[in-house]
Amino acid sequence: MSFALIIICFLLPFVTVKCGNYEIAKMNGIHLATGTQIEADSDEEPYNINPDIFIISSMILAVAGLIMAFLKFRGNTIASLIVSVLGLAALVYFYFHIRKDIPSEGSMVIIISMGTGYYLTTIGFLLNSLFFGYQLSLKKEIFEAETRNIEPE
Repeated sequence: MSFALIIICFLLPFVTVKCGNYEIAKMNGIHLATGTQIEADSDEEPYNINPDIFIISSMILAVAGLIMAFLKFRGNTIASLIVSVLGLAALVYFYFHIRKDIPSEGSMVIIISMGTGYYLTTIGFLLNSLFFGYQLSLKKEIFEAETRNIEPE
């Protein structure tokens, strides 16, 4: 059910874009996955934000993890571990990818800060990775103990 919490975290603010102290836009994970427009206060055209492939992939991985939580099959633990690690990697790469796109020249100072939703989603994937990794190590220990016909510790 931890994947359900991760999916809910996509509804929380992921990214805030500011120019100086003025907040230009606040986007959640759904906005970043589907694309959105930032409306300008002046007569300028709205700025289109394209869907981000890293957010889309992490969202798809969270949904896949939720589906796998209801399915019982051999290798479920390792599949959940792989989904969690890939989701975490996609979010970490998104962080560095979005930081790379900040304009560094000009008279405006653009500040992109990550929001609560981003951090909670990243922590959720990290905790899932640790949990499923631990579960996998326990299964390995039990398997090795059974092959030697001894009781596990």
